Amino acid sequence: MSLDPKNFTEKTNSVLVAAQDLARSSSHVELVPAHLVKAMYDDADGLLKRIISKAGGQPQTLERGLNKLLVRMNAQDPPPT
Repeated sequence: MSLDPKNFTEKTNSVLVAAQDLARSSSHVELVPAHLVKAMYDDADGLLKRIISKAGGQPQTLERGLNKLLVRMNAQDPPPT
């Protein structure tokens, strides 16, 4: 199965771009699932936050964990292009 970005929704593409921007701005050498989850968490529509809340979780706990994980990731100086 091939993933063709032309078949993605606009929302999917915007989350992917946000995840790439996050990785790039953090000088990370690779894009990992944590970047995607953080991009979904930070998305303006707040869907992930609402899902976590409705499931009885605390969105802030996820955010803190993601931030800790992303800070510990390997970075490259100068950042990759």
